[in-house]
Amino acid sequence: MNSTNDLVAWISYLAPPYNKRLSVQLICDRISSSHRLQVLGETPVGESVMQLRSPCACWDGCIKPTPSPSTFNWYFWTRVGIVTGVVVLLFLIMITCLFCSKPKRRYPVWIINESTPILKGTM
Repeated sequence: MNSTNDLVAWISYLAPPYNKRLSVQLICDRISSSHRLQVLGETPVGESVMQLRSPCACWDGCIKPTPSPSTFNWYFWTRVGIVTGVVVLLFLIMITCLFCSKPKRRYPVWIINESTPILKGTM
């Protein structure tokens, strides 16, 4: 078939031993994405007639729908990952500095002079 819209295609299946024939009318339906098979009936001569409405009955066959654009925002989540990594790294550096650096205790220097008189019990 060519790309004209007015043509209706038919497919016929023959079963010679049983003298049966199945004819299917193919109707291109680009609006609907579903496939509908309708049984129209059977003639007295043993011919069954059906009608198939489908986007796959069009002259160029089924057109696969384009995939929806990705909803995953790579730019946003990359920035969130980098900021989270920096915050975790700074936290680890802070904890490491707190636990690894021991405070230096300074005691006052007392110089004891033995020549200094000690006063005992004076009132």
